[in-house]
Amino acid sequence: MDVEELLKRMRKMAAGLKSLSRDEFRQLVAWVLHIFRAKYPKALHEEVACMMEEANPWEVETVIMNLEPALDEMQERAILKGKLEGLREGKLAGLKEGELKGKLAVARAALRKGFSVDDVAGITGLNREEVFKLKSDMQ
Repeated sequence: MDVEELLKRMRKMAAGLKSLSRDEFRQLVAWVLHIFRAKYPKALHEEVACMMEEANPWEVETVIMNLEPALDEMQERAILKGKLEGLREGKLAGLKEGELKGKLAVARAALRKGFSVDDVAGITGLNREEVFKLKSDMQ
């Protein structure tokens, strides 16, 4: 569930939460914090816990408004983390592709110089089948 949907649902619940007794509200807060801790980054736990602990049933809308920036920040961090992971994976894939191209170039040059398939495989780290295919493609 994204931040927008969570806030929308919390606003719908706000009217009903106002009718809870203080003890019922505290139980609800404890449950929400338990769920939040299990699903969201640790960096936001303390901030959200402070907001929720200071709340009472009559201030639900204020709590929701205060929670919104924290959830927005969490969403921005998650997006940034995803972008960084994608960038890292892209770089690794590019490096592996470049490494393979380099091995193939060395293998072609060695085959042109008359090296055996076994020697080329040993030098480049390519398996024998790859070198055989490369040799047959060159002919």
